[in-house]
Amino acid sequence: MKKCFLAMMLLVTFAASQPAFATGSKITSDLWIRAVIHTEEKGNIEAVWKKGGEDKTAAGDQVFWGYFYASPSDVTWGSSQNPDLFVKIWIDHGGRIDVNFFHVSVPDIEVYSDYPYDGIPDEQDTATIKSRYIRHYYQNGKSYMEEQNEDGNPPSGDKAAGNPSGYVTIKGLKIGAIIKTVEKGAIEAIWRQGGEATTSAGHRVLWGHFYANPSNVTWGSSNNPDLFVKIWFDATGRVDVNFFHVSVPDIEVYSDLPYDDTYNKKGTTVLKNRYIRHEYWIDKDNQTPVIAIESKQLTAEAPFKVSLDASKSYDPDGTIVKYEWKRLDNASTYSGSTVTLEFANAGTYTIQLTITDNQGLQDDRKISIKLTIPGPETGEFEVANLLLTTETPGSGNCPKPTAQTAFNESVKWVTAWVQYRNFEGGKSHSVRWYAPDGTLAQTEMGKSRNSTLEGCSWFNISTAKLQEYAPGQWHVKFYYDGTEEKDVSFQFTSNSWGKNFEIREFVFTKESPNKTDCVTPPAKTTFGDSDSNVTAWAYYRSFTAGDSYMFRWYSPGDILVKSFKGTFNDDKDVSGGCAWTTLTVGELQLYDSGQWRVVFEYANKNYTQEKYFNFTTSQPKPEFAVTSFIFTTESPQKDKCVQPSSSRTSFSESDTQVTVWASFKNAEAGNKSFEFRWFNPSNTGTVADHTHKGDAQTMNVGEACSWGAVPVERLKEYDPGKWRVEFYYNSKLYQTQYFDFSYQRKFEVTDFLFTDTEPTAADTESECRLASSQTSFNESKTYVFAWVKYSYFEGGKSSYFKWYNKDNELVWESQPVYRDKTVRTSCSWQSLATEKLHEYGSGNWRVEFYYDGQKYGSKEFSFTSSNPSMNFEAKEFLFTTNYECDESECKKPESRTSFSKDDTKVVAWVHYFFYKDNKKYEFKWYTPAGIQITGTGEHNRGAVRNGCSCSSFSTEDMRKYGSGQWRVEFYYDGQKSKEGTFNFTSDVSAVKFEISDFTFTTEYENSGDKDCEGPASKVSMFNDDDEKVIAWVKYRNFETGKKAYKFNWYSPENSSEPVQINQSTLENDLGSGCLWASIPLAKLQGYNSGTWTVKFDYDGKSYGDDTFTFRSKYSDTEFDVTEFVFTKQYAEANCKSPVAAEDFTESDTEVIVWVRYRNLKQGKSYEFKWYNPNGDVIQTNTGMSKDETIKRGCTWVSIAKKELQKYPKGRWRVEVCYDKGESCWNNYFNFK
Repeated sequence: MKKCFLAMMLLVTFAASQPAFATGSKITSDLWIRAVIHTEEKGNIEAVWKKGGEDKTAAGDQVFWGYFYASPSDVTWGSSQNPDLFVKIWIDHGGRIDVNFFHVSVPDIEVYSDYPYDGIPDEQDTATIKSRYIRHYYQNGKSYMEEQNEDGNPPSGDKAAGNPSGYVTIKGLKIGAIIKTVEKGAIEAIWRQGGEATTSAGHRVLWGHFYANPSNVTWGSSNNPDLFVKIWFDATGRVDVNFFHVSVPDIEVYSDLPYDDTYNKKGTTVLKNRYIRHEYWIDKDNQTPVIAIESKQLTAEAPFKVSLDASKSYDPDGTIVKYEWKRLDNASTYSGSTVTLEFANAGTYTIQLTITDNQGLQDDRKISIKLTIPGPETGEFEVANLLLTTETPGSGNCPKPTAQTAFNESVKWVTAWVQYRNFEGGKSHSVRWYAPDGTLAQTEMGKSRNSTLEGCSWFNISTAKLQEYAPGQWHVKFYYDGTEEKDVSFQFTSNSWGKNFEIREFVFTKESPNKTDCVTPPAKTTFGDSDSNVTAWAYYRSFTAGDSYMFRWYSPGDILVKSFKGTFNDDKDVSGGCAWTTLTVGELQLYDSGQWRVVFEYANKNYTQEKYFNFTTSQPKPEFAVTSFIFTTESPQKDKCVQPSSSRTSFSESDTQVTVWASFKNAEAGNKSFEFRWFNPSNTGTVADHTHKGDAQTMNVGEACSWGAVPVERLKEYDPGKWRVEFYYNSKLYQTQYFDFSYQRKFEVTDFLFTDTEPTAADTESECRLASSQTSFNESKTYVFAWVKYSYFEGGKSSYFKWYNKDNELVWESQPVYRDKTVRTSCSWQSLATEKLHEYGSGNWRVEFYYDGQKYGSKEFSFTSSNPSMNFEAKEFLFTTNYECDESECKKPESRTSFSKDDTKVVAWVHYFFYKDNKKYEFKWYTPAGIQITGTGEHNRGAVRNGCSCSSFSTEDMRKYGSGQWRVEFYYDGQKSKEGTFNFTSDVSAVKFEISDFTFTTEYENSGDKDCEGPASKVSMFNDDDEKVIAWVKYRNFETGKKAYKFNWYSPENSSEPVQINQSTLENDLGSGCLWASIPLAKLQGYNSGTWTVKFDYDGKSYGDDTFTFRSKYSDTEFDVTEFVFTKQYAEANCKSPVAAEDFTESDTEVIVWVRYRNLKQGKSYEFKWYNPNGDVIQTNTGMSKDETIKRGCTWVSIAKKELQKYPKGRWRVEVCYDKGESCWNNYFNFK
């Protein structure tokens, strides 16, 4: 293996992928996300993805996080440090994938995701300021979406009671968070600032996240955010502190502006309330105070004293009222514009100063103080220069290289060059490279050196290492004796970045590559006989430790000529390096001139790239030749031309296969074929019994191999003896070899299968084939075929099949099939109808195959029935004629749907399954008018799995019902199970509904006359001794369906307006029957004596009427009250009955009593008396007819509510008396 890599091996801490798609970003090889921002300025714009980091938990879960932002080329507020959409992706070790989007901007943002990636998003939604949280998740091959509306307020009743140490950001804003963990209870979250920026409009943004300390919980990591934070300092003076919960446990959030000892605002973010916003307002005209610090070391020896003076600090529009100093090494605090601090030891210390103006606005700054003891001779160490370059620095007197501050991917490395003075021998020095996101990307220690007054050192970082991180501003810090001395920054830009493997350069050369520094060799794409060799050289980045790579060389004929595999076994990743492989011209000359292809593969083809070069040769190509030809039982390796370790020429049935293997050289370019032809011992012809065709596998350059194998079972289909194998290349025979195969002949089942397609007749090996086989069946097919393939079936012997159901019952045994002559290989089959299988419900069936009376095979299949519970089901319903019903035979008749008078009868035939013992069935026949005209009555029969029944009806009887569609229903156990229809053409018109009898009686309603034979006595004269009069009708040809009918009663006084109507509906399935209705005696007595008429209506038409005579002494002479009711209001003048009521309340204005009477004689009076619940007469109303006798009339009186309210609530009685009490009637009402 050859390998070349840059001098510096870099630790990988961050990766982001740059996908090769037009939009969106691939987070992994299978997961893709995208965001589109709806802006006012440019409409919809593609959001830019910036990856923040990734990590893996102890449980094996993966986390990726980052954010989308608007490109500054699209909108003025766009910035890589102004996130618009935070994203956290969790790949659970259980297989679930969560993609969490958090809207942190103003415009709507469309979000997309796709897993596994196929170019078509699986989920698409829109995040808004109202719907800030959207979750896409993938599980068990399906995608889901959740959306959550947020208002920025904490949950109702929330009380955050903590007081975290917190972190001071900028402009005097302090923030903090407490995570409520299951493992450790409440823990303080750690703050990690992501970045900050200022927009063109003067707004300032700062963002980052809180995470759990990994020393507290196993899942804690700086690259596993638990709480995203975005802080917006608006130019108007508004300050928005936005917290976004991106974890599982509850998280308390806190903020304070300006900060003091107490947090101004707090709340708890939870899974169902992820977003909390704290808003502050500061005076936009109030300018931030400006810090100015002067420091002076007062002592040269320990303990060191340092004076810090901030008195020159000022406030542009006010005064500074507070100075607060804090030592970050021990948290000591001081106040005042000037302080003196004391330090016990030399070293570098960080001091933070916060100043507050008279309007509460703050500013802070951190400064570093370096305290050293001067050397006795050389003086103090100092850095004279720290710069960045791409030049290779010179040695000797340290010539200064050309400095640069911006670099891109076109260079191989960036060099940090440092010049210093007074370097003390034995002291350490190093450089630390910090990525744009603040991650320490690389640390390099300088070589040990002696003391020197002036000197220089330089340190390299590869471009490949830089490309592991997002483009942006890098920081380089130089350390001497462990103390930071100087820092410098530079910009790095690249079109591709992240931790994914990538080929940066892929060239061909005739030169020998440099083994140490991976300098790109001179490239060319055309070679010939004058070149000594061709080398494929690749420069890569992000090579993972332990992964492998491979070069594959393909000739102009696309033959794989050579493969070269390499593996880096180092214990760390390689940021950038190179690899190469070479073919000599002699090896290339073995193939035709033309275009060669070389493929570079990385990590089992997870990454591939290919390049082409042309090679022209004038040398003749050697002839094709077979170099080895053997037989073996081994299975050669598919990707390697390694000759099998053993070879044989004799084989038996104890072997599993016979393999022929051939190696050869000088194969021609192009699509040349390789073929092995196998001939059995009896085959002396040219048509092979078996062939293998295909392409060759490369062995070495110019050499290749091919092979083919035949199973022993296939060889046993022929006679034992010597087999011949021929090898052809490009249709030309190049080799013939022989081997012996022996075995003992005996009958043997070689295959046992099931299918739903009938096999074709076969007696030879080539014919005994099944197009398809299966082990599960249902009723969608007609048959299940059991198919057996066997060898050595002797003449005169027989075979048969036995079929067993799920309960191991023998259902069917086929008839033995004999063969006249012996056959070497053949097959047999037998079928069973799925209708038969259906008789036994769902379950596993077993089929046994017998040869010469002995069982030689057994196989199972499953059958799924449409009726697994084996409940009764009517399967078929048809009509026929000239068919004699025989339930024991159940032969399916010919089906017909049309009949006429020329047919003697119509037979209804039903086929059913699972008829239970002692159950009854019945057929019901309906005419075209829907009239049931006949039924077979209920029949009994014994239990049967598969049976039939039938019923017939003569066409002579059908004729009178006219032409049309008849319906027949089949009932099982009292429930309709099946129905069918047929058409009948009649030569006569259909009968219609008619009344066959109409009579009157006094007793019938409880007579139990189910057969409608009619009343026992039929009467036409009635009087006061009869309780009622009953009108009775008998009908026939009642049509199917709900029909309305009415009895209309007309008094002797009015033949046009009925005094009583009895109406209802009826669903009559019998076609004929009877109906009746009655009128009470009191009703009759309300009218004059005489002849009454009753009319019967059916389905809106009158079908008959009859009369009876009623005579009563009361009807014509005696006074009588015929109706006595109470009502709430009445204003009719024609004595129409009012709406009756019994209960009254204080909401009613009055109670009205209304009576209808007859025969009020001239001069006679009537009187109403009202009795309260105590029985006292409260009111009396009287009246009389002065002028004439009134035969029919009504009257009414009322009592006011105020009268009723005077007495206890309860039941009142009203009495009406005629002719001074000769006759009285009473009725009651309730007042509540």
